[in-house]
Amino acid sequence: MDKDKRLINIFDAAGAADYGIDGIYVDNLILFQSLGKIVVTMTGSASLNRGNSLGAYCEQFSERFALRMVPKFIDIDENNIAERVSNLADTVRYLISDTDAALFGQLMNMRLEWNNGTLEIVIPSGMFNIYVDRQIARIEACVRQAVEDLTSVDLKDVKITSEEDFVTDDDPFQNTSVKYYRNESEI
Repeated sequence: MDKDKRLINIFDAAGAADYGIDGIYVDNLILFQSLGKIVVTMTGSASLNRGNSLGAYCEQFSERFALRMVPKFIDIDENNIAERVSNLADTVRYLISDTDAALFGQLMNMRLEWNNGTLEIVIPSGMFNIYVDRQIARIEACVRQAVEDLTSVDLKDVKITSEEDFVTDDDPFQNTSVKYYRNESEI
């Protein structure tokens, strides 16, 4: 790819290299001046990992240019979303903060996982156990919309799970764990 098309070279916000997004390249820009946002179509999602933060970079961009950046990865599709979805959580939170600031705060510890065609929103059990069905539906809808806006994937199924739902076979405490379901617990 052309080095001049790297995201950090086009929008060189102070300290952009600290976000670890050197491998992201811009394919297209669409400016919506009346809405105060810019849609940035990009590739290079394979360079994302848990050690970098496109969402934090977008926040800094928004503060510096007074323009909301809306990223769109054209290289994430049904074939590779399983490997890449876990690295999109911070960017999904950034997109949600634009539409629902209260929900953004609730999802600070959210993880995204792909399991047999289902996008799973993994949240701490303490938060999960206090949500009512209406809140669960709102979270699922907002995260679904953010992931679909960020990628080229049309999600079929989205569900929230809690941390305790993920017990591995080699876990010595697997028989003593607590699994939380919507407002119910099973010991």
